Amino acid sequence: MRVILLKDIKGFGKKHEVKEVSPGYARNFLIPKKLVEIAAPPAMAKLANDMAMEEAEEKIKQNLLEKNLNDLSEKTIILKENANDLGHLFARIHQEEISDAIKNEFRLDIPAEFIVIDEPIKALGKFNIKVGVGGKETTFTLVVEKKE
Repeated sequence: MRVILLKDIKGFGKKHEVKEVSPGYARNFLIPKKLVEIAAPPAMAKLANDMAMEEAEEKIKQNLLEKNLNDLSEKTIILKENANDLGHLFARIHQEEISDAIKNEFRLDIPAEFIVIDEPIKALGKFNIKVGVGGKETTFTLVVEKKE
């Protein structure tokens, strides 16, 4: 029986793939858990439409991210963190924190997965941070100061 995957299934396949499975496995497990639907002609047409829409949305998202990269270039972001007297942070800075700081300070939406940190940030100071989307890359300065 041919089925269309509605979700990514680890070890089985990715969303929107068409797979051949045994009828019992499909009817007793996959369909009741809403992991697949039968690959009938209307479902295949819907799949093609969904994939085209997702591709268009991804292209729009990519263009917006590239515009945000241009706006972020050469900017400086200041983060205030808890640190000891020697300048060592109590917790390292993660990409999510940097992404949130960009959103709060510049109102630019840069997802954390596109922020590249070469080495963990565990101390106070200035750091050059790379952001890469597609083939474009830019850098900005992150200043980590002690929270008073």
